[in-house]
Amino acid sequence: MLEGARATHKALQLVAKCWDLASAYKQVPLSGQAYEMDSYIVVYNPDTGKPEIYQRAVLPFGPIASVTAFLRCAMGILHIGSAVLKLTWTSYFDDFLSFTHQSLDRHTDLCISTLFNLLGWRLSTDKLAPYDQCCEVLGAQLDLQRSVLGSFRS
Repeated sequence: MLEGARATHKALQLVAKCWDLASAYKQVPLSGQAYEMDSYIVVYNPDTGKPEIYQRAVLPFGPIASVTAFLRCAMGILHIGSAVLKLTWTSYFDDFLSFTHQSLDRHTDLCISTLFNLLGWRLSTDKLAPYDQCCEVLGAQLDLQRSVLGSFRS
């Protein structure tokens, strides 16, 4: 975006926003076959002194297969947003970082929130912040105040 603006001699004030999925793995249901065969977990109960068997209907957090399955879902979301809505965004596991022109922030916000809603994904509402020239993502601060000059700081 910055290179394109520079090439056309336009000033581009970018803003960014981080979208975080709420309990991401718990939002991915197991297939019928996986539910029948791979959904059991055994947990030791210190009160009874015996193991107890539980069955989960969603991806368990931690196993490599769960990570792979979730990343496929995240890539699907990313691809739909990029290909269909022409969003400028990226993702890292359950965090999606979106960039847009400052004048389009409300429109982009509506598009992305509607996309997650239509796909049935819940967001961490406590982590949602409005689009801004400074955005925190994965513990790093992203400063876009210099985007009109063709650069940014982190």
